[in-house]
Amino acid sequence: MWEQLELVDDVLYRKWFRLETDEVSCLVVAPKEMRQKILTLAHDDVSGGHLGITKTVQKVRQQFYWVNLHSDVADWIKSCPFCCASKNPPRKNRAEMENIKVGEPLERVGMDITGPFPISKFKNRYVLVLMDYFTKWVEAYPIPDMGSYTVARYFCKEFISRFGVPRIFLSDQGPCFEARLFQQLCDLFGIHKTRTSSYHPMTDGLVEKMNHTLKNVIASYIDEGQTDWDEWLPFALMAIRSSVQETTGMTPNKLMFGREINIPLTLLHEPLPSTPPSHIEYIGKLQDNINKAYDIVRGHMRTQQKRQKVNYDMKQSGKPYKENDLVWLFTPHKRKGLSPKLQKFWVGPYRIVKKLSDANYLIQLEGSLAKRIVHFNRLKVYVTPHPERTLVKKPIITPPQIPISLDEGSVAEDMSTDESRNEVGVFDQQPQTPPSIPGRRRRLPPRRFRDYVFY
Repeated sequence: MWEQLELVDDVLYRKWFRLETDEVSCLVVAPKEMRQKILTLAHDDVSGGHLGITKTVQKVRQQFYWVNLHSDVADWIKSCPFCCASKNPPRKNRAEMENIKVGEPLERVGMDITGPFPISKFKNRYVLVLMDYFTKWVEAYPIPDMGSYTVARYFCKEFISRFGVPRIFLSDQGPCFEARLFQQLCDLFGIHKTRTSSYHPMTDGLVEKMNHTLKNVIASYIDEGQTDWDEWLPFALMAIRSSVQETTGMTPNKLMFGREINIPLTLLHEPLPSTPPSHIEYIGKLQDNINKAYDIVRGHMRTQQKRQKVNYDMKQSGKPYKENDLVWLFTPHKRKGLSPKLQKFWVGPYRIVKKLSDANYLIQLEGSLAKRIVHFNRLKVYVTPHPERTLVKKPIITPPQIPISLDEGSVAEDMSTDESRNEVGVFDQQPQTPPSIPGRRRRLPPRRFRDYVFY
């Protein structure tokens, strides 16, 4: 190590062998007082470009060296507010799966709205989808709009009047579900209303997956104009309800009615002749079949949920946060007039107020009183910048002022000279349009002439 150091004019150098060029370079051993300025110029400055750790380390090692250079550069970039606000971490956080446990029909019902679709012949544009988490029974109603009154009316008159009141209701944070009218409806029927965390639709993944299935089934039968999609919606529901679900091992018809419905496939062959039971025997047998089916479904759901959790948790990443930890929050809110590719979607710092579960946290923005519940997947660690770190401002580039003399009688002559044309630039001049003549239609120059200058 000592033979690689050399002192020249009171400056300490270190000999560095570069494998890519087979050359030996002399790097300046930077003192501690100089390292912050070096990192600022290598990363924060306009010539640095806020690039990654590897590129920044290579840029610094072109001239400088010190012990733990790589770790210092990594810490500097991890605490850069511009990089953290605009760049995603190398590996996003992913919490463990939390299974939703249900044990009977209509214990928990999820609701969502999918669309918009082309306006149908009956003036419908959206589909209101409801699904029972136990039986996997699905209801879908075509609706003309997403207003809270429309959603509440269909939920009350179409679903509750036919199937009864669910114990727990789950939806996203859409305006129609968060409206006061819908909350009053849930209070009236005694429904416990829950919601998914913002920007995390996986909480209501059962309904989200059903939306995708309904779209695929309808797309297979609609016409080219796509205006009859709501007419095929009941038949799509019949096909889904008569199909065996992987989680339960039975059809939704079997779990909801206690029997299978007749479809064209079952009518191809006549059933075996049997003596019809009495009403009492039929009711008793139906009740036994339902109870046995529910017991089988509970066992199937426990097995499937364990399997799904094991497969999902294999990709779990990120350490849990503690109270008072500072974090960044991912907020993919697109602003009108701005390109989403150039926006900064990470906002912070937020402080962890309370850990509600392994997946949900109560956070609060520094300097604000408002609190919000967010999912673990939307958070990343906030590293406090160095107290002496200065933010590099972008340079202000002003175009040069070109003096132009405008004497009377010589304006057209000055603008037509070659010297003036070179100063302003031929391609900076606007194409001139011919003067309009009274009584004649004004003609604009063709588009193909826009890149040329008219004299």
